[in-house]
Amino acid sequence: MNTPQTDHPSHHFSDAPYLRLVFALILLVAAAMRFANVGVLPLWLDEGYSWWDAQQSLADLWNLVPQCDPHPPLYAMLLKLWVGAFGDTATGLRAMSAIAGVITTGFVMLAGRELGLRHALIAGLIFATAPFQVQFAQEARPYALLAMASSMVCFAAMRLLSPMRGTEDRSIGAWVSLVAGGALMLWFNNTASLSLVAFAVALLVLMAVDRGSRRLFKPMFIAAVLILLLWLPYLPTFIEQARGVSGDFWIQRPGWWQFRQELRWALGVHSDTALAVIIALWALGLGLLARAGMWRAAVVIGCLSALPVLLNYVVSHIATPIYLARALIGIGPPFVLGLAGVFAARWHRAMPLLLAALLGYQLWLALPMQGATGRKEPWNRVVQQIVDDVEAAGALTSEVTVLTVPNEMVLPLGHALRDAEVDVQMRGIPGDYPQPGIANARYPSGKCAPSVVGMDLSPTVEAVAGRKAIFFITRRNNSYDPKNEVIARLRAEGWNVMETHTFEPGAITMYRMIQGDR
Repeated sequence: MNTPQTDHPSHHFSDAPYLRLVFALILLVAAAMRFANVGVLPLWLDEGYSWWDAQQSLADLWNLVPQCDPHPPLYAMLLKLWVGAFGDTATGLRAMSAIAGVITTGFVMLAGRELGLRHALIAGLIFATAPFQVQFAQEARPYALLAMASSMVCFAAMRLLSPMRGTEDRSIGAWVSLVAGGALMLWFNNTASLSLVAFAVALLVLMAVDRGSRRLFKPMFIAAVLILLLWLPYLPTFIEQARGVSGDFWIQRPGWWQFRQELRWALGVHSDTALAVIIALWALGLGLLARAGMWRAAVVIGCLSALPVLLNYVVSHIATPIYLARALIGIGPPFVLGLAGVFAARWHRAMPLLLAALLGYQLWLALPMQGATGRKEPWNRVVQQIVDDVEAAGALTSEVTVLTVPNEMVLPLGHALRDAEVDVQMRGIPGDYPQPGIANARYPSGKCAPSVVGMDLSPTVEAVAGRKAIFFITRRNNSYDPKNEVIARLRAEGWNVMETHTFEPGAITMYRMIQGDR
């Protein structure tokens, strides 16, 4: 095997016009992957939260929304401004995430540029087609913006730490990127603090073993203080959210199977074998970077890629379950930088073929997701079924009521009804969303959607009195109504189930009910 060779890190995209063109083409690929069919599918439940969040006042975005949606309010604030300019269709709501995904691809290439031109372009191609990143760049949720903030931290780290050239003229932008990226990570997702802990560990390792790295201790400390100060206004709300999650939340403690499954999704592979191969390639990439003299970069990339996963898993066992693939999306940029090290180093003639195989594999997984009807909850089909059943019964939509358990299901359903221009009365059970602060109520997810267990269902019964029909929508194996109390109460009041429809994905079940046997 030949000694690995890499491009000198001081080469920039501006060195040759064709490199700028290649850079732009990779961004175009990233945009095409993220915008293709972005608005075809209806919003699913979590995106329904985002739609509702964006309709709230600034005061409620700070006070009410964090109780209902267990994320910091910055994304909702940005989305509120965004939909004011671009509308709240599915395309409009998701476009901000898609643009963030393209920007993230750019930052990944900027970070890779510090390791070499080949590294930058290869990392950009891998990230542009990464299935998990493409998926969440088509979601009206904060995860794509979390990945963008992570890529800003990666860029800053590669510029400030790996070359260790001390070129102050090129450091100002990196310091700004580090502080802004770190603060944004905390403001986009609560578990992002674990990624910053991983970065701190990388710094401590470098300063312990490398005297040259110690010159960065003071500026890094100042940067950490600035990040903390920028995040500090959210701290009281974060503490309240953490208490709520630790008290009762839908995520289960991960076992070994779930550990692998969530990691597979986060890294965009479809089997345990593929997971083992991609991790082995990533580890090899880090080794080749270290062998080429860029060991500082390897340490930072390794810590940013692996430690957040391990910390999420540990916290999920010793404190509260938080281990989810989407919360791990921030490891995508550093992982891709490590993976690109395998293909950027000229150490084997087969590397171009292996890179082509990897890109083909990612496209094979990512392309079918775009517009695939089996990827999101089919609320458009639920709405169409309601319309069809009402017409078949010779009634009007104004004469029926749609009930939902949990009450939060009115969010994506309401958006789908609005898009279909269907006017129908909706009501959540035990009451309309949001319902925070009910004494003795259980809240499986967020603090605005209570379980119906132990709740008074009389208001629901009174609300549907005299209606020609009701549609009761819930989920199978529903933790909000595990004993099917709603159906039992409605039957006790003379409502009989005439039809049942099930919709996948999401295990959505809809019952059409009428009074008596007519």
